[in-house]
Amino acid sequence: MNTIIKRTAALAAALFFLLALLPGCSVTVTDGGQTDGEKPLVVSTIFPQYDVVNNIAKETVRNELLIPYGTETHDFGVKDLTASRLETLHGASLIIAVGGESDELLIKELKTALAGSDVRFLLLTDLIKDLLNEEQTEGMEAETDGEDEEEIDEHVWTSPRRAAELARGIGRALCERFPASRAEYEKNTEEYAGKLDELDVRYQETLKNRTYNTLIFADRFPFRYLCHDYGIEADAAFAGCSSSVDPSLATLDHLYRKAKDLKLPAILCMEGSDPKYAKQLASKTGGQALMLHSCHIVSEEDAKKGYLGLLAYDLDVLKIALGVREDAN
Repeated sequence: MNTIIKRTAALAAALFFLLALLPGCSVTVTDGGQTDGEKPLVVSTIFPQYDVVNNIAKETVRNELLIPYGTETHDFGVKDLTASRLETLHGASLIIAVGGESDELLIKELKTALAGSDVRFLLLTDLIKDLLNEEQTEGMEAETDGEDEEEIDEHVWTSPRRAAELARGIGRALCERFPASRAEYEKNTEEYAGKLDELDVRYQETLKNRTYNTLIFADRFPFRYLCHDYGIEADAAFAGCSSSVDPSLATLDHLYRKAKDLKLPAILCMEGSDPKYAKQLASKTGGQALMLHSCHIVSEEDAKKGYLGLLAYDLDVLKIALGVREDAN
């Protein structure tokens, strides 16, 4: 019996190899070793654009996430990719990265490693008409002695308004790269971007009834676009792409005094961070420590909610942090 099984397996392997050599016959093998026909490969560096592709291209592409769930994205580079993973990327049709200074090295490394391939790159920062500089808040100034270097804030996906703009830009790029599916992609793009437009309206209608207008982050601050688009003030310990994780006593004291003076109901942190500083300040102000999700470091559990779901979750957090009056007209 074992001999028969071995001969059958050998015959199947030989047949597979011969089919791959026949003119006009192509077999693609995925990382899992399964054939996947002629579906093109689209790779996204982080979750927001990965989920947008899922909703627009659906089953017409092999959609993959480059940076694993739960990974600190700012530390990720080609050095973290296996040889087999790099080989797979050589067959990618489109890689969607963030852009901006913190992504610059990763993009450069990928372009070098994939030289000679037919892969095209799309940057989220190229899809937004009005980019903003990183904001240097009072708390950050206390931490950095006021030293400030102007850089574009690349966290363009944290606002539902910008998310709709990104979705339409990604949809256009998919249509250009895979024109045979243009009609389907255009339909799916408008359907998905329309949901983001609706969420934008929900944000506007909900947040106009807020009691407070300031958010305090005992953490990094990747929410420049979110706060700008909905007229919210913010103060934080670190800039969005800072590698620092432990605020100084001077910074914590500044944030505490500001939250206390404004009588804010919450102190915020972002996903992937230790919430201990937010909890520490909240215990002193009598408020809550809450996590606002930047959709940057996404766990597998969070991914089940989808990009839209995470943005909707953030609105619920903002209701508490800004004291939204539910009974207001």
